[in-house]
Amino acid sequence: MDPSHHRVFPYFKIIEASRDQGGYYLKVNGLFEDGSIIFRWGIDEFTYKGIKRILQTRFFDNLPGLKYSYRILLTYGADSKEKADRHCQASIMCNLEDRYKDFWFDCSEVFASNIAWMGNIKSYRELEELEWK
Repeated sequence: MDPSHHRVFPYFKIIEASRDQGGYYLKVNGLFEDGSIIFRWGIDEFTYKGIKRILQTRFFDNLPGLKYSYRILLTYGADSKEKADRHCQASIMCNLEDRYKDFWFDCSEVFASNIAWMGNIKSYRELEELEWK
């Protein structure tokens, strides 16, 4: 089953999670009602480790060559502790063919704030300054 007919915009598909001289990042394909854009989403090391753990785990099947896909869900949570001790989480949907599963991971408060901000973006044009070059 093609999940595209269940797509809610914006939709952020993870292409890769890595690190370079500019720091940790996600390469993301952002899909919006008016178009799409591949962009760099800078992240911190703590969040990177949580995301990378999900991307490296083959949840449904370990056979080589299977085409897993991952997307950042625009959901997050934080406990009510003081800011210095606050615990935040975000979620990623893992997909293989017709199988889907959401995974929560620990993330920084900055990343959770970025998810909130991304959820308010209505057009790919709003992300042009982050476009992958």
